[in-house]
Amino acid sequence: MKFGVARWIRILLVLSVTLLGVAIIGFFTLPWWLIPSLPTEAAHLPEADVIIHWPTTPRSQSDDWVVELYQKGKAKKIVCVSWPISWDMYAADSSRQHLIALGVPAEDVLTLHLEQEACAAPNIRRVAAHVKSQGWQRALVVTGPITEGRRLEKYFQQQGLQLALTYAQKDRDELTTGWWKTHWKIQVMIEAAIGSVLDSAYAECW
Repeated sequence: MKFGVARWIRILLVLSVTLLGVAIIGFFTLPWWLIPSLPTEAAHLPEADVIIHWPTTPRSQSDDWVVELYQKGKAKKIVCVSWPISWDMYAADSSRQHLIALGVPAEDVLTLHLEQEACAAPNIRRVAAHVKSQGWQRALVVTGPITEGRRLEKYFQQQGLQLALTYAQKDRDELTTGWWKTHWKIQVMIEAAIGSVLDSAYAECW
């Protein structure tokens, strides 16, 4: 009886150590799983009818990247999109004003207000439908390093649209440099990982 108990204790210890090791490896490889490799140089991106600018966080430097793409002729129109961050406040509006301050003509910067949803899929469908409704066929989407790439591709293709994805290289560098030592970076990674798992369980989120 004692031999049996000791054996089960050893088995449980091995399992615990193994699970701990897997958890540690999984934690430190989160950027590899969550952040796709996308072109971050204008020369490697196609021309489009519109740049869809999806502001991410206040720390993002994607506004500068959008301006660079616009100035290099990648598209003649920009649409800033976002859901509300508080009552009647949208990051898209702030980004539009910033882009204008950076030199983009006001008539070339539009906004699209989205709804607060449990997951990104419904809003991605709205953005794709909006692009289609404007008669645009090619979209260049600027988002954060942790993207909704597969869903963007899915819903834009359903609308018969061509899609190219990019993010600001500075945003990627900021998010991934020493991320395990910074609270907000860990929070972003963990929330994205949990959100991805939860979304996969609901058909409406895919």
